Amino acid sequence: MLARRLLTFVLMLVCIASTWMTYDNVFSDLEPTKALAEEAACRVKDCKKPHGFTLLSRMPFGQSFDVTWESGVVKVECHRESYLFGAMRCTGS
Repeated sequence: MLARRLLTFVLMLVCIASTWMTYDNVFSDLEPTKALAEEAACRVKDCKKPHGFTLLSRMPFGQSFDVTWESGVVKVECHRESYLFGAMRCTGS
């Protein structure tokens, strides 16, 4: 009986965490994350040249962006420090 209650509790926590991550990464405002993604891309390539976002992908575990310049593309991945909480971090490659 205790094992069943523990399993139910763990499954409830997983569902709550999944719901929060979906809201935070898929349905919330995108502009602050886009600004962080552009900063990360500008560390890789020169931002003084014309560039733009060509791919935006929003998933429950994070977000990914393609920032395109005439000379190439920088792929940027963004997610929270601990996936559930913490500051949003973006890294470009």
